[in-house]
Amino acid sequence: MPAHKVVSQEEIVRAALDILRKSGSDAINARNIAKKLGCSTQPIYRIFGGMGKLEQTLEQTARNVQTAEVEKYIRKSKYPPYIEPPPVK
Repeated sequence: MPAHKVVSQEEIVRAALDILRKSGSDAINARNIAKKLGCSTQPIYRIFGGMGKLEQTLEQTARNVQTAEVEKYIRKSKYPPYIEPPPVK
């Protein structure tokens, strides 16, 4: 009997986020995520109880990533946040 692959919640979310980035939200399903992880769909349903909970977690994760990227850009910018830069001459 082959050994069972142990998959964590974080790995599932990371795989789903990668699929979202590369293929869009229509590609988010248990089979695609399981294929990316090299496992069955069972860990996804065991950990999340269904695709609805995974999609909610993925949405929040994507928002957090986007917010972090915007904040990183703001910190690197020579202009303070929410102030328009001077017009280009």
